Amino acid sequence: MGPIVRAADFLPQISKPYYVSNNDFAKGFYLIISGLFKKLIISDFIYSNFVSYVFDEPQRFTGLECLFAAYGFAVVIYCDFSGYTNIAIGLAKWLGFDIPDNFNLPYTSTNITDFWKRWHISLSSWLKDYLYIPLGGNRKGVVRKYLNLIITMLIGGLWHGASFTFIIWGLMHGCALAIHKLWVQKSSTVLHKFKQTTIFSLA
Repeated sequence: MGPIVRAADFLPQISKPYYVSNNDFAKGFYLIISGLFKKLIISDFIYSNFVSYVFDEPQRFTGLECLFAAYGFAVVIYCDFSGYTNIAIGLAKWLGFDIPDNFNLPYTSTNITDFWKRWHISLSSWLKDYLYIPLGGNRKGVVRKYLNLIITMLIGGLWHGASFTFIIWGLMHGCALAIHKLWVQKSSTVLHKFKQTTIFSLA
């Protein structure tokens, strides 16, 4: 579930004397309680009492109810993952370890690239360093760059859950990231040319 902590960041903390300040204990308590609330009260409740019924027999529900279930599942998966990581970070606080935050309000993102800077941050970093870059990253040409991105996200989807649904989810996110990065690149080029032309015309 994560967070995924690098050995270089974690191992030095093991050799330090055990010490937990009152502030760390309070933070740990808050994270554990908030994590349990997200997981048990929000995620499990919404899934068990609504989402699972719609997903099991979607033909029995209206289009609007199916849409609500899809959005409900987005809440379920966020509260599930972030709930577990909050508990892990809180317990680590009590054990004297500092583990970085793993989620940063991902559903407030302005685009898909921003989303993956906020969603499961440690996994995104791990996938980049140990999969995307070894595949060639952006050093093998434009087509290969986007293909590497899609492959990375496809495997990232499989990490979230060993099911066909998450494979498709990862593939969709990979394609969306590739399209967004291509759009940003093309938009920047067009905007730059427009500015140059405008400045030249004014001059």
